[in-house]
Amino acid sequence: MQKHAAVWLGISVLVAGSAGAQEKTAQPAAAPAAEEKKILSPENFLELRSVQDPQFSPDGQRVAFVVSEPLKSEKRIRHIWMYDKKSGAARQFTYSEKSETTPRWSPDGTKLAFLSNRGGDEQQIYVLSMTGGEASPVTKGKASVSALAWSPDGQSIAYLAPDAKSEAEEKKIKDKDDARVVDKDDKQPRLRILNLAKKEEHAVTPAAWKVEDLKWMPDSQSIVVQATNKPASDQFTNGLYSIWLRGGMDELRAPHGPIDDLKISPDGKQVSFAAARDDGPSPHDLWLIGSEGGVARNLTGASLDRPVGNYHWAKDGSLTILYADGFRNKFAVYSRTGERKDLPDVPANPGEFDLASTGEIAFVGQTSVAPPELWLRDAEGKAQQVTHLNESLKPFGLIAPEFYKYKSFDGVEIEAALLKPAGYDGKSKLPTV
Repeated sequence: MQKHAAVWLGISVLVAGSAGAQEKTAQPAAAPAAEEKKILSPENFLELRSVQDPQFSPDGQRVAFVVSEPLKSEKRIRHIWMYDKKSGAARQFTYSEKSETTPRWSPDGTKLAFLSNRGGDEQQIYVLSMTGGEASPVTKGKASVSALAWSPDGQSIAYLAPDAKSEAEEKKIKDKDDARVVDKDDKQPRLRILNLAKKEEHAVTPAAWKVEDLKWMPDSQSIVVQATNKPASDQFTNGLYSIWLRGGMDELRAPHGPIDDLKISPDGKQVSFAAARDDGPSPHDLWLIGSEGGVARNLTGASLDRPVGNYHWAKDGSLTILYADGFRNKFAVYSRTGERKDLPDVPANPGEFDLASTGEIAFVGQTSVAPPELWLRDAEGKAQQVTHLNESLKPFGLIAPEFYKYKSFDGVEIEAALLKPAGYDGKSKLPTV
C-alpha cells in the first residue's frame, strides 16, 4: 500500500504574490542552464520505472520488490527484483512475458510466493525456491487471486479469490453482454486456505461475504480479516473478524466507518488498523484492539493531526509509521501506550516501506527531481539509495522547488512550493500563477 508518496514530476503549488514576502525554509542549488540539459517530453515518461512493495527476507539480508518496466504496447509489465545486502547488488528475479507482483517470503526464507497471470488470464499464486529452479503454480483456479499470506508455521497459504464464473456468466461474456446489477451480480473475494503438503484448498468464508484483507495470528490457528456480509459499494460496512481454522468466526470490531491496513502485533495480543475518527470520509488514525475483542483505542489521534500511511510492527512491540507533513513524508515510532518519537528526515521522500527485525527500513524514495528508487535506512538512521533503475532520466533539466511557510488570515501555517524557470538570475521579477 502506497499512501502520501510524492508524485514525481507532479505539479507543485505556485505561490501567488512576491516570494520575498514569505518565510523561506529551504533553498535548493541553482538549476543548471537550460542548454546544459535535455528538454523533458511526454514520451520520456514512457521510460520511467516505478518501484513498489519492498519485502525484507526473514533474516533481513535480502529485499524483494516490484519494478514496473517501461511502457510497451498498452500495459506496463511488472517483475520482481531482488536486492542482496551482502553483494550490494539488485537484479531482476522473475522473467515472463506477463506480470509478477506481491512477493511474500515463506517464514523460513527458503521460498518466495508471488502473484502472476503468466499461465493465463487469471492471476494465480506461484512459489519459487531460493535454491533455484522454475516457479510453479500452487493455485489453478478460474478466478484471480487478489492477496496472499503464508501461515507462520509455513504449512499453508491463505488467499483471497472469488468463486469462478458460472456457465451462464461465461456465456454472457462470450456474447459480449456486459449488463450487470452493481453489487448484486458481483462475485466477492472469499478467504481460502491452501494446504501446501496436501495441495488441497477450501473456502472458509461464505460466498455472500466480501473479504478485503487478512493476517494470520502467530499460532497459525486463526486469521483476522477485514470483511462484510453487506458488500454494498457505496457503504462502509467492514468489520474485523477472527476466522478459526477449526471452524467458527468471532467479531472483534463491529462496522464503524472505513478501515484499512490490518496487521497483528508480534506477540499476537493486539490487532492494528487504520480507521476514521468518526464515520469517514477515509481512514485517518492508527487504532489498536485486543486480539480477543474489546474497545478499540486510537493510538495516534492525540499527537498526530495527519493521516497515517504505511506502518509496521517492530519485534519490540513498537510501531513505525509513515505520515504526510506538508510536501514531505516522515517516519515516526509509536509505543503501544501512544508515546511518539519522530525519526530524522531521510534524503529522499519515503513511500511504501518494510521493517526488518534488525530495525532497518527498506523504502521507496523519490523527490520532485529524482524518480523512485529503492533505499535502505539502517538502525542508526543512515540512508542510502541501493538501486539505479531510472538513470536514463538524469540528463533532463528538472527544476527543484523552493519551499516556503506562511500564515493564512486565521494564523494557520501553510507550506507552499515555488518553481522558478531554468536559468533564472534571481533578480528580475517573474509572473506567478
